Amino acid sequence: MDAVSDWMRSNRLQLKASKTEFIWFATARRQHQLPANLVRAGDEFVAPASSVRSLGIQLDSEQSMNNHIAKVTAACFGILRRIRSVSRCLSRPVLEALMVALVLTRLDYDNATLYGLPITALNKLQFVMNAAARLNLTYSSECNASLLIEVITGRWAEGLPSPAQGHGGGTEGLGQGLTGVNMGGVIVKKIS
Repeated sequence: MDAVSDWMRSNRLQLKASKTEFIWFATARRQHQLPANLVRAGDEFVAPASSVRSLGIQLDSEQSMNNHIAKVTAACFGILRRIRSVSRCLSRPVLEALMVALVLTRLDYDNATLYGLPITALNKLQFVMNAAARLNLTYSSECNASLLIEVITGRWAEGLPSPAQGHGGGTEGLGQGLTGVNMGGVIVKKIS
């Protein structure tokens, strides 16, 4: 930690010792072998944390990613509840654009870090996908969502811009979202 502190000082940066965290990574069987010593960060001493956040990913000391999966699923289900509350006022393309922008991007952001996890951990993320598919296609919870997901991901993928397209900087794309949906007719009033 002294080397980090010295490097920061030499580059005119200040280390906030009160916000500094560190973590030891080990399997559950080896956790007891890790040193419990406090580490000095500047003028303060820091205890090892059981979970830290780096670039939006919750890393836990046992490398199980359980904390991260719990936070992602809670955030996604919260977003789905909010989308459900306004879904009657939105057209299908706008609903799909919201699902992509707010739910699928959260699920897709860190999927490389989830490689190799047990299927029981990944099933929690699959529940989010199933709920998003059912909400988008307005099916009941008893419906098999795997076919719905194939239909939806095919639709979502069709509208995504390719990296080769780029953004010209002009105003021709103004008013269009991530999936190319024209946002002019976003709100649709449905009378029941």
